[in-house]
Amino acid sequence: MSNATLTLIGWGLFYWVVFLYLFWVLVERTFSVATDPKRREHRAPDGTAGSTTRDPHPTPHVPSISALGPPA
Repeated sequence: MSNATLTLIGWGLFYWVVFLYLFWVLVERTFSVATDPKRREHRAPDGTAGSTTRDPHPTPHVPSISALGPPA
């Protein structure tokens, strides 16, 4: 086989693997949302989304560096 043929086969396999990887990531993200408790949307009792009162993992408060004062 010539170098051109081997090069085309190599690049074709490379792009096929990249395509399969992207397809796998898309499928995994589509079907694993319901089974991943961190990505589930917490709903209020009335069914409305976005309630922060039932959030089991509240966002921690991180103070800004300027509010801490000068270093010791």
